[in-house]
Amino acid sequence: MNNLDKLSDQQLISLFKSDNIDSELKSKIINEIDKRDLERIETNNNYFLSSKEKIFIVLTSYFFLNII
Repeated sequence: MNNLDKLSDQQLISLFKSDNIDSELKSKIINEIDKRDLERIETNNNYFLSSKEKIFIVLTSYFFLNII
């Protein structure tokens, strides 16, 4: 995939967070993120929770509320 520079910042970050990509592509994505200096940009954006994280929060909240 040589067209990483055509992806938006959000698309690039989403690809980086994906577990379904091989290590070679992951390293190219990291290089592109470094070129764009996206560390700073990512921390300024709202954080979206994955489905697993949402389920975990709901279940642990329910568990702790029932203990009290």
